[in-house]
Amino acid sequence: MPVDLTASMKVSVDKAVAKARACREAEDSKGAVKAYRQAAGLMKRLVKMSSSASARKKRLAKAANFERVAGIIEEHGLPLPQVHTSASEEVVSGGGALDGRIEGLITKSDIKWSDIGGLDSVKQEIKLAYGLSMASSPAGVKFSGWRNMLLYGPPGTGKTLLAAATSSGLDATFFNVKVSDLLSKYFGESAQLVTALYESAKEHAPSVVFLDEFDALTGSRSGSDSGAEKRLLSTVLSELDGLDSKSDSGYVLTIAATNAPWLMDSAILSRFEKQIHVPLPDLEARKAVLEIHSIKSGHKLDCSPSTIAKLCDGLSGREIEQVCKDVINQMVLRCNPDLSKLVDKGRDTVRNYELKVETLKSEDFKKAASQKNPAVSGEQLERYTNWKSGR
Repeated sequence: MPVDLTASMKVSVDKAVAKARACREAEDSKGAVKAYRQAAGLMKRLVKMSSSASARKKRLAKAANFERVAGIIEEHGLPLPQVHTSASEEVVSGGGALDGRIEGLITKSDIKWSDIGGLDSVKQEIKLAYGLSMASSPAGVKFSGWRNMLLYGPPGTGKTLLAAATSSGLDATFFNVKVSDLLSKYFGESAQLVTALYESAKEHAPSVVFLDEFDALTGSRSGSDSGAEKRLLSTVLSELDGLDSKSDSGYVLTIAATNAPWLMDSAILSRFEKQIHVPLPDLEARKAVLEIHSIKSGHKLDCSPSTIAKLCDGLSGREIEQVCKDVINQMVLRCNPDLSKLVDKGRDTVRNYELKVETLKSEDFKKAASQKNPAVSGEQLERYTNWKSGR
């Protein structure tokens, strides 16, 4: 069976480009020229490994870009004269390093729907979106599924978990992206990263692209923001617009998340056909979250999960998980008072020690919950309700 060397070759390209950029910052002209030409040579070798004409074309262009940058630096030295600075940085951004950065965003998700307490209606909405887009239709009947979804609500309510469970449940490639991952100091690179992200998502389809902290992009609508920020947002919106056709070669579902939907203007919101409020957990959801992080983890309680769930009113799912961890840690310390001394004796001693456990106590839950200040106030919760009803 032939060995695929493409991945390792891409890593080598990424390293060469990183070395070139480091040399540029250190104003090491010879080192930068050498590294860029090394990247160009590696990219040409990747061309020969390409299975499609489009891939060969892109890689040839990248190799030519590296050669061009090397030539500019060789002729003018470093730092580059102002007339060449922006152009050369734009050229650099087209290199193989983009592929490596995008591949680094791919995350293997082991989160299952059952790992998320409550939010049944939200789960149903996401599953329906996938079903409408992927299932075959009767002759003469058309369905329009959602390709772009916005999850909004308080922090810690499970938006990231929902996206991860979506990719796992649909057996899809999961691109876990924070907006900060797409920002770059190099001219034009942020917009090109977005394009490369969606090209990779289509290649790995079916895919779920999760855009966290999406509201960080909305400031780019103001006149005071830089052209680079505006290009980045424009590119994101253009990619979202291009995903609304079922005729696309691969299914890509974009799930954006925000804690502040009111910061997003109507032009941005219009790209998301489905906007779903992810609220703080109600009593049943709090009970489910508690069970996941206590009973389903092998622990026993001295009272019902419902009793403890009532103590956690106003807390997010993340905060309830933290309460459970606090209680479990207190139990471990109580049952294993000499654990820290065992750690001092070395790794093997700790590995050979079996932790003693006991039933988790309701008074510990009560104390831990009372010490947890909710991250979201009643006034903030009301703002989510008012925003939703006002749309």
